[in-house]
Amino acid sequence: MENKKCIVRVDFNVPLSDQNKILDDTRIRAVKKTIDFLISKKAKVILISHMGRPKGKKDQNLSLGKIIDSIESIL
Repeated sequence: MENKKCIVRVDFNVPLSDQNKILDDTRIRAVKKTIDFLISKKAKVILISHMGRPKGKKDQNLSLGKIIDSIESIL
């Protein structure tokens, strides 16, 4: 897998507080072993996820950007 791009569909649709803090990070922690394995094999890991249900419209309130720091610290 060295230098191969590996797309991983993850479920980071996590519950958030009113201050955009993750209330339950179980879904993020669940993929850590998989991601660590791929990285150990020197794969280039691309994560794909979503948050909420925007119903076909762009909604910044549903952006994963709000939780990227938390995702990075867990993974």
